[in-house]
Amino acid sequence: MCEKFLPNEQKRVDFYNKLTGESETIETDGRRSSKLTGSPFYDFVEDIRQWARDFLQLETPDPDKEFWRKRARPSEASGEEATT
Repeated sequence: MCEKFLPNEQKRVDFYNKLTGESETIETDGRRSSKLTGSPFYDFVEDIRQWARDFLQLETPDPDKEFWRKRARPSEASGEEATT
């Protein structure tokens, strides 16, 4: 998905050995979703969801907007039933 939806950020890294005078060039592909934050990551995920809808006829549910705000109650985290 990174290759399909993220811009190509190919870079060339040159290595030089001072002892031998030898040099080597390596091409790297900088496309990684882990580098995305906020709006660019949201857009990346939405592009994938749209592709899945169009190409695979696969519907994915909208993410839970409150996911990170939800906290497990101490009694739920320990596996005990809450009594009220």
